[in-house]
This record gives sequence, structure tokens and C-alpha cells, in this order.
Amino acid sequence: MTAKKLFTVFAALLLAVMAVPFANAESGAFRIDDVDFDDPVIPGESVAIVVTLANDDLKLDVEQIEVKAWAVDQFGERITDKAVISGFQVQQNDDTEKTVNLRFPAETEEGEYTLVLTADGRWENTGEFVSLRFEDTIEVEQADDSLLTSEIRLTKETYKSGDTVDVAVTVMNNGVEDQSSVTVAVAVPELDILKSITLFGTLFAGSEQTVYFTFQLPDDANGIYNLKATASNAAAKSTASVNLVVESAAKASSSNTAVTEMSREMTVGKSEDFQIKVANKGSEVKSYLVTVSGDLEGSASPASFRLNPGETKTVDVELTAKSAGQQSAVVQVQQGGSVVSEVRVNANVAQGLTQSAGAFIVLVLLIAGVVLYMQHKNPNANASGDKKKTLYY
Repeated sequence: MTAKKLFTVFAALLLAVMAVPFANAESGAFRIDDVDFDDPVIPGESVAIVVTLANDDLKLDVEQIEVKAWAVDQFGERITDKAVISGFQVQQNDDTEKTVNLRFPAETEEGEYTLVLTADGRWENTGEFVSLRFEDTIEVEQADDSLLTSEIRLTKETYKSGDTVDVAVTVMNNGVEDQSSVTVAVAVPELDILKSITLFGTLFAGSEQTVYFTFQLPDDANGIYNLKATASNAAAKSTASVNLVVESAAKASSSNTAVTEMSREMTVGKSEDFQIKVANKGSEVKSYLVTVSGDLEGSASPASFRLNPGETKTVDVELTAKSAGQQSAVVQVQQGGSVVSEVRVNANVAQGLTQSAGAFIVLVLLIAGVVLYMQHKNPNANASGDKKKTLYY
């Protein structure tokens, strides 16, 4: 056998050996073994969908699996968001069970819908994609008596300790029967905060109402708290929650203070005036305090005041230097114990005229005036008695 033939045989054997670990998995080895869920589903609620995935292949795992679930109507239009769980694997000759929670919108009408579930992954080593799909009928049914706390809205993402919190809670009657005497409450148990209100009149089937709450945060509040909103009456109850993020006022002031710097040329004893504007950009009435500190003496007018939401105030600031050189002052605007803005004034102060120096200059000018007056009255007078000489050029 020639060397060329030996090389060809060797190469074929090598390719055959290398191909063994990367052989394709058995057809149909990865499958959806079972899908389990409870129905009917009530609009506005979630249904837990339990899917069992099996891998019957004896050699390869299925990796990077992603399971998605959603519901479509009779026209194939999706009526829910997609519920997703991903980043897991099913090992060879094994199975695994995963749960996805699919929420149906509160406005979903009663009827039958199609539940769609897919599972996508890759075979170990080969990178070959595998995709599975499952469909079944799922029923949506309105309960006779049902309430849904559909939305909780906060005016800010982060609050400071001592702040006023405004909360809007939307409640929907997603049942068949009208509901009366519905009470809506918000609570932050860790801060001992509880507010409640009873809706006026009847909450008719399919309708919703939004109510508003206001409460004050404690001065020592600091952290992430669970704010719960509950709608209830004798027949139904619904609870939802959001995170309430609170940071200490001291921490907030150091990071949120607006700082402005300005330079001034000043003279000792002479005042310099300028103005600053303070605006309330919040949603509640706030109290402000303006202070002046530093080498320069100063005052603010007005030094304290209250502003309604959206209102602006102009503050007059007066600074006076008592000595020459480099002087400075800091004007701070405080609200609720926190510094919200700061103006830093750097002044180059020149020495002005003192009272004695001013008097001396006045005396010199007075003497000069007398001399000029005498010369004007007797222009031919000469201390030596000589006649005036005229020089010609």
C-alpha cells in the first residue's frame, strides 16, 4: 500500500473517531413531557404553568434552554405578555420541571383562548438548535365578586426621610357583580403608616376608580420598604405592593445640592448686592430657610418663607467686607433640614479710604482752594519783590 493510500485511510479513521462525540442526538429525544395548569383564569390574575421537559438522549445534554408562554385569541392575536424562564439545561437521560407564571390583563373578556408554550435550546457540543411547541385551550372566566388593585403610582422614585409621599391607587371591579362599600388602604408596616378611604358610591362591574393618599415619612426612615395597597369589601379583596425607596436627608443633601460659584471685586466697608431665585418644583407646599456664612458679613431678605407647588421667590442677598484680601461667603437654601442649593462667593477685597484719610484729603483740598483764591485776588504779588520775568523762545 502506497504512502498516499495509507494517509487517506488514516485521515478517514481520524475523522470517524472525531465525529463520534459530536454525533447528532436521537430524533425526538428532547420533548415536552407534560404541561399542567389550572383554569378557568380570572382576569387580572396569573396562572402557574408547570412544564416538564424530558431528554431521552443517552449521550448529550440540552443546554441554554428558554421556555416562553403566552395566550392568543381566536384570531391569533396575543392578549398577554410573554412569560419567560431561561438559562437552564436538561441532562442526558433525565427530565426537569419548570414553572412560568402567565398574567392575564384585567380587561380580558370571558371566553376560551389558546395557550402557547415553546421550549428552545441547543444540544451539548454540537450547538445544534432544538425547538418545541405546545398548544392547549385555556378558559378565562369572571368571578361573581372580584376586585383588582390594578396600579400603584408614586410621584418620585426616591424619597428623603421627612418627605411627604403622594400615592395614587387604581382599583378595578373585574367581576360580574357591582361592588359597594369598597375600602382602599395603603400601608407601610415597618414605618407604622396606615391610611384608608372608602370609595364613594358603587364600583360598577368593569369600572375603576383612582384614589389618592398623602403621608409623612419619619425623620429616621432610611431603606427600601414594602408599600401595600389593598382594596376590599365583604365580598372580595385584592392586594398589590411596590417598593418605597427612602434615603436619609443628610445623604440626599450631599448628593443633590445644586452648587453655584461666583467672583466679586469688593471694597472694605462697601456692600455688594445680588439676587437668587428659589423655586418649588415639588407637588406640596414647602418651607425654605436662607442662611449666609463665611468671612464676609451678610444677610438675606426674606430669610425664611413658604412656597406653593410651582411658585418662585426672589431673595436679596447683601454682603459686606470688613477687611482686605481674599474673602468668601456661602449662601445656603435649606428645605426640610436639607441643603437644596448653595451659592459660594469668592471676593477680592481692596482697602478703601478710612475716615481719617478722607478728612486729610478734604483739608488738603481746602488749603489748595485758599491758595488759588489768594493768587486770583493779587496776581502781581511775589514773595521776593522782583518783577515777573517773561521768557521768549
